[in-house]
Amino acid sequence: MKKEPLHVSGVKKEISGKRTWTGQIRPGLAGPEGLYLLMEKIMAENPESYPFAENYRDTLAFIRRVCPDGAGVYTGKSSPDRDDIYRVMGMMTGFERDQLQSIRNLEDRLAEHFTIPAADAEIKMEECYKRTVSVDPSLKLDLAWQLLAGMDADRLICLKRKGAEPAAGRAEDAEECPDREKAFRMGLTLCGPILYDYVKWLLNICINNGIRRLYFISRDGYVLKKIADIIIESREMDIQTHYLYASRRVMRTEIPEEQDLLRQYIRQEMDLSDERYALVDIQGTGVSIERLSEVVGKAFRSFYFFLLNMPDPVKNQAYVYSTIPEGLIETFCRAPHGLVTGYRKGAEGRLEPVFFTGPAEEAQYDMLRTYTEGVCAFAEYFTDMEDLLGINIEMRRVSQALYDCICHYPASEDADFAGEIIHDRYNRGDTPYAPVLTPQELEEVKRDPLTYRGGNLAYSILRTELNAEGNNK
Repeated sequence: MKKEPLHVSGVKKEISGKRTWTGQIRPGLAGPEGLYLLMEKIMAENPESYPFAENYRDTLAFIRRVCPDGAGVYTGKSSPDRDDIYRVMGMMTGFERDQLQSIRNLEDRLAEHFTIPAADAEIKMEECYKRTVSVDPSLKLDLAWQLLAGMDADRLICLKRKGAEPAAGRAEDAEECPDREKAFRMGLTLCGPILYDYVKWLLNICINNGIRRLYFISRDGYVLKKIADIIIESREMDIQTHYLYASRRVMRTEIPEEQDLLRQYIRQEMDLSDERYALVDIQGTGVSIERLSEVVGKAFRSFYFFLLNMPDPVKNQAYVYSTIPEGLIETFCRAPHGLVTGYRKGAEGRLEPVFFTGPAEEAQYDMLRTYTEGVCAFAEYFTDMEDLLGINIEMRRVSQALYDCICHYPASEDADFAGEIIHDRYNRGDTPYAPVLTPQELEEVKRDPLTYRGGNLAYSILRTELNAEGNNK
């Protein structure tokens, strides 16, 4: 039985009733504007509690933000009190005294549960959020940005990774947890929000279209399935998830014996008895699913973060989250196991995957597990946040802003994390996605692009330039 959300009158609730580590975190907002946006969102999604605010569902945050200035003019005070502020709100909206009091009570309850810095206060904010808002200042008026930029990542990392009680302030927490890995922070603060919104989007489509079984294709589906399981459990969704060991290599094979093993494996692992299933991938051309459909003799519905070519709708159906053709998203979805190269009979007669793993790739598995823990920590934190508030928080805008940031104007250490992930176009398991180039390598690549051994030449050049800038400082 779920508890009543925070906005219900009289409720005193911690951030989580399921995960004690998130329950020890006081969630934050980047500034007072976040509080007003939160009030506006809660009132808009609960019209039965605030029917008088129907005409202000998109403007309440703006009104609350300008009320202090208006109250200063009205009263002549340099620092008007809250009575003055709400008196001016009544003048601007025509709300009755009891209606104003209900809004004021909501503000008080939220202020009790959130850390909210003063308008001119400097807060410790992750670099990716500083960069997004420097490119698009209007993001400060986005509720999801306010919640993410105000997230106390140091305390979250301290509790999740160390199991330690956080100190009173953020600076103290940073000193107490010197072993925080960059991989965990990347998963928690940057990649987690991007992937979380994609998974949340596809789960909503599943609910609305009767899809009840999801098959996440390796290896990109590894971290996506973990996010989905967290959301499904929290929302009590009637959706089953499964991990399907496959790859472009096995789905595109032209060898009859290998096709037969693939067909057997799919029918062993997938329930194809009705049409209530779908595949989940991250990006591609759609060719692999098309070939799989031909081999198995079944049409598939598939989810993609990005898809280069839409399939023939008579054969297969695709749901696509983004139209931004950036390959970097695949580096956010690596798994701590090798490339699937085929199948063989196991001890119990079931088909099992056969893996190929390069030594450089295997050396990153511990780091990938830590990164995945960070992604899952974000998913746990944010699902608990939505449960706490009793609202649906739209993340698409901030998710895309973060993705644009890491793709085009990243901090050097963020670009280094993504660029060093072992992932190349040939699946050799030994080459970083976007290695930094020496001056000699850069000249060679300009003369002959085929000498490049990574997966994204443009990102290698970007990393090379960022490293050069850092060395010149």
